[in-house]
Amino acid sequence: MISFPDDLARAVSGYSFTPITGGCSPAEVFLLQKPGDANLYLKMAPRDEGSTLHDEKLRLEWLSDQLPVPQVRFYGHDRQREYLLMSEIPGIAASDKSHTDLPDLVHLLGVSKIEQVGSW
Repeated sequence: MISFPDDLARAVSGYSFTPITGGCSPAEVFLLQKPGDANLYLKMAPRDEGSTLHDEKLRLEWLSDQLPVPQVRFYGHDRQREYLLMSEIPGIAASDKSHTDLPDLVHLLGVSKIEQVGSW
């Protein structure tokens, strides 16, 4: 079993972990589920990789005012790994292969942004 930083261990206590396969990064990704609580996603990556989860955290925080993106619940690291815990958002990932019409996808992302701005 992996030993998590204390704050992360408390945040994921009681959740079941289901590995998510796919993607292009060296990170391990898990769907976390717990009855009565919202689903979460945990990414873990080796600290010696070029692209960091800290960079991803910063991008998500920046995009949060631009597009619907997961909320960062925890970021931390230990000697071996970085950890990024995120909320789940509804819908299908923009990177999902089920999107066959790229112009339509770009339109949907733009509409999302317009709706978000309209709600301010």
